[in-house]
Amino acid sequence: MELVVILLIGGEILLALKQGKDEDKLMDKQNAILSDLQTATSTTATIMKNLDTSSAATARTLLAVQSTMEQMTKASQGQLELFYDVSLNVIWDMPTKRLIMSNNGRTNISLLGYKLFDVSTSDWKEQIITPTGQYFVILDPVEKVIDAITKAGKDPLHTTRIPAQLYIKNAKGEGFVLEINMVILWEARIS
Repeated sequence: MELVVILLIGGEILLALKQGKDEDKLMDKQNAILSDLQTATSTTATIMKNLDTSSAATARTLLAVQSTMEQMTKASQGQLELFYDVSLNVIWDMPTKRLIMSNNGRTNISLLGYKLFDVSTSDWKEQIITPTGQYFVILDPVEKVIDAITKAGKDPLHTTRIPAQLYIKNAKGEGFVLEINMVILWEARIS
């Protein structure tokens, strides 16, 4: 019986050694897993930090792109505004008693009316002057004023100013008032 007890104790010792080795292997595996987990956590933290840096750089880039787009939009709008600039050439044609208006702009101009010697047009219909087009208004009152002034004058050289206003709008509907001062110079007839 003593031999059986010794064998049992020996078996227990062998089992304890084997269990120790198994626990050692298990502990090594757990340590490897914990080490891998620590490496993965460290890598994840580095990636998150880089992601934060990358996100900040992306945000700065997007702000720069937005600023550039706003500047481009303003520049484009400025260029488009040039298309709506009013460029009207006004000439008085004495022989025909006409005020000739030439549209030198890129879009239509609407002539809404005019005022001459503080007298405004009352039954005027809007007239559209196309780009490179002309429109004229016969202004008999100017001719009558010029005739009256030239007949009354006795000085050898005369000038007079005839004020006028043209009411116009561009293709965008923006209204403008064109102030005109026709200056007339003539030599008086000396009898």
